[in-house]
Amino acid sequence: MRLKQIFLIATSALCAATLATATQAQNFKPTGPALPVETMAKDWAIWGARISPDGKHIAAVAGMPGQNPVIRVWSTDDMSKPPKQFGSKTMRFTGFNFVSNSKLLVFATQPVSAGANSDWYSRAALATLDGSSFLDISNEEAALTRDDDFIIGYSLFNRLPKEENVVLMEIEKISGSEIVRLNLNTGRKDRYARTGDNESFLWSDGDGNIKLKGELKIANGIYTYHYFFP
Repeated sequence: MRLKQIFLIATSALCAATLATATQAQNFKPTGPALPVETMAKDWAIWGARISPDGKHIAAVAGMPGQNPVIRVWSTDDMSKPPKQFGSKTMRFTGFNFVSNSKLLVFATQPVSAGANSDWYSRAALATLDGSSFLDISNEEAALTRDDDFIIGYSLFNRLPKEENVVLMEIEKISGSEIVRLNLNTGRKDRYARTGDNESFLWSDGDGNIKLKGELKIANGIYTYHYFFP
């Protein structure tokens, strides 16, 4: 059987399965009462749980009624003890990563009032497990490469297990992603790598060497995603 015939058969099967699923969705009727908007808008009780590299602590983001979410940290020696907890009145925590056994890389959004240009800014900070030390490492104020460029978010790219006080952090912008070497003691960020438009770094090895990159290309109305291996 030719490859084109196989492709047409697979496409037909996929379309039939999609149509069947859509029909089932149309016929589905919830058995319980509709939830009010207030309930749907509430934060989850807890999400994004992670464990420290040494296994001695577990942390998670927790919703708080009437206020911004907080980060809670439990000691695995005795999970029955109340967790340490810290939050912010101005920033809304959205996630975090353990970057060492004693520090968290925290991600948040912060509302900024600027008239018609009011928006939510992405923020990042280094924090101790009890929140007693909190170092803002965001660079929203840094010079951007073009007028419509801005930071979309931050994420941990590589913990660099062979280095004690440095990790790779990804800063996502409209113009592309930038990987920086983040010093956990000082908060200093040194550019390590940068993508172009429609590119993304996907994976690096234990030494931080980028081993996989992706690029979305558009030609004649067709979107194609390409993978590149060094």
